[in-house]
Amino acid sequence: METSLLQAASGTLTDDERTCLDTFSKLCYQEKLLQRPEGLQHGDLIDGLTDQHTLLRFLRGKSFDVDRAYEQLKEALAIRQSAGVIATYDTIDLGDFEEKRKLVRYSYPHWSGRRDKSGKPICIFDSRHLDDVVIQRYNEDRSVSRGDAAVSNAMEQAIVFHDYLTRFVFPVCSAMRDRKQPGTAISSAVYIADVSGMTLKQAWNLRMYIQDFGVLLSTCFPEVIDRIYAVNAPSYFGAIWSFVRKLIDPRTASKVEILYPGQVPAALAAIVDADDLPTQYGGRREVQYGAPPVMDEAMLQALTSSSLGSAGQWPQGPIKLRSNGDGQVALIAVGSEGGDRRRDLIGLIR
Repeated sequence: METSLLQAASGTLTDDERTCLDTFSKLCYQEKLLQRPEGLQHGDLIDGLTDQHTLLRFLRGKSFDVDRAYEQLKEALAIRQSAGVIATYDTIDLGDFEEKRKLVRYSYPHWSGRRDKSGKPICIFDSRHLDDVVIQRYNEDRSVSRGDAAVSNAMEQAIVFHDYLTRFVFPVCSAMRDRKQPGTAISSAVYIADVSGMTLKQAWNLRMYIQDFGVLLSTCFPEVIDRIYAVNAPSYFGAIWSFVRKLIDPRTASKVEILYPGQVPAALAAIVDADDLPTQYGGRREVQYGAPPVMDEAMLQALTSSSLGSAGQWPQGPIKLRSNGDGQVALIAVGSEGGDRRRDLIGLIR
């Protein structure tokens, strides 16, 4: 089995859970699910794909039922291979990526570039951007698929987008040593979902999108959510939530905490430093929704040979991690421009 940037996955497990992880890992290895994924380049890390912490996420998603976790991982890997997700992540045209980013970032929570007090990445989502135009384009993409892919174009785009989270964001956040438990890997994110503009009609129009999002998470990205804060909820949101929670699995629903406007500042201040929290939620950070992520100062200082400059803004397009063979990991901006493949070194982390 290959090593990864993430720390050993078993550090916070009980003895029984550790035994389950060991059994699950051996089963996946014997059934050849842990072979190096097709499409990875030499030196590319397997973080977020078939590393031990990804296996642990699948196990947790099935309450440490080894057989059920195995079937789910097998299905997820088959979907990824059918859709050619790894190759797409590596070669997607940046212009196309940015066009898709505008749609996908409006459709799904995106990383703000900042972390909560425990070191987990903070993902932002504003339901007001899910207007009729975005939903129409989403529904068009969900009705067609590329070639013999087993999933729709919308689902393929969503998988590529979430790979950015599991293959890049989680490992980078795990490498940061300025958190309370630096020996524990980061494998989930905190989601701030602004639902202030959501209506019953919009929730009804979003029912297919909500179901698709739930399927995506439960099938290919289990346990990437630590907590969802539904902020600025209108007074009638209880009726909306009663409808929405029926469309998602109970495990995800249990992670949602509804916050009404007067509750938001104090609740979020308890988990996020003011400098990392957008001003509209009681923090001090000015941020434009959908903009590329800007890292915090500690993360910027942790990079060596960085090409980002003092602003700390990550480049547009996908980013992956590659071992350079001397104990350091290179962050590589990938994709293509004008037919030429991009392989730009962003920086190094240990």
